Amino acid sequence: MKLRAVFLTCCIVMLLDRPLAAVSPEIQKLVISAFSEKDTVSMDKSLQKAASKASLPEDKKYVYTALASLSERSGNPADAFEQYRTAALAIPGTRDDSLFLDAVRCALAANDTETAGEMVRAVLLSSFDEGILLRARVYSAWIQLASGDRASALELLRTFAASPQFNAYAPAILFTLWWSGRDTVAGKTLQETYYASPEAAAARGEILVGPSAFWYLMERDGVPGFAVADKTPADEAPPAKTPEETANPTETSEPLPAMSGTGAWQQTGFFRNRENAESLAEVLRQRGFSPVVREDTRPSGTVYYAVLVPDDGTTAARLKDAGIDSYPVK
Repeated sequence: MKLRAVFLTCCIVMLLDRPLAAVSPEIQKLVISAFSEKDTVSMDKSLQKAASKASLPEDKKYVYTALASLSERSGNPADAFEQYRTAALAIPGTRDDSLFLDAVRCALAANDTETAGEMVRAVLLSSFDEGILLRARVYSAWIQLASGDRASALELLRTFAASPQFNAYAPAILFTLWWSGRDTVAGKTLQETYYASPEAAAARGEILVGPSAFWYLMERDGVPGFAVADKTPADEAPPAKTPEETANPTETSEPLPAMSGTGAWQQTGFFRNRENAESLAEVLRQRGFSPVVREDTRPSGTVYYAVLVPDDGTTAARLKDAGIDSYPVK
């Protein structure tokens, strides 16, 4: 599957779920065209151009929602946070609380618990939508957990787990209780009732646990406990790289060499923190892959680290079997 197909599926479908009557045809066309670009950098540039042409509030909201979705799915939660918040407040005098909570999710993924907390409190104090309020209450508990107030957060999550009102969030809540609270009963309930959920698969060790999918378990100072699903939260962060390891030729900021004559790769992660990229790369090595960590400096000066695996035509399937999500890049 080509990269553009992945993002058209993940991003455009999400956008089309939103009312488009007020969005100009020109902006709709620019956004859809952007997701047909060959890579995420080109997609981002095209969407930024669309944003510069979005003069109407509805157009601005639409474009920034697209930008945020792309940034989040590319592993850039800090950028996604700003873009979701811009989209949520794009129409003067209103606030789209669904998008506002999307921004909260990304603030948590970026370890900004203070901002996430302030935004959730604003929603809890002003929203009258019960669905939004339920979501905000769950986020509030995760913010407490990420901020270090473990006892109160876990007690609140146990209350939510026992309430049918929170069934939509049950797998995530149960997984949190199992992972962070060492609650074996919650783990058993997760497996028995929600066996097909990503959380249950992570608890079985079938998929990699990381901040992109399990952002609600982020620790403020990083993600050392997230390397593999069968590690406990008490596991130590991987040791710092020695100068010899840092100089490993498989980790480079230079243009990547072509593999198998195609130049095809599977991207498994995209981080603002090199340590997190290295942690994922080490997991991949342990599972028999040969990852490359590549620096990507954006025009803004922000440096990202992509974790790539050479694609021989079977790599995507082997990564999936190993419990690691990926998408193709050239």
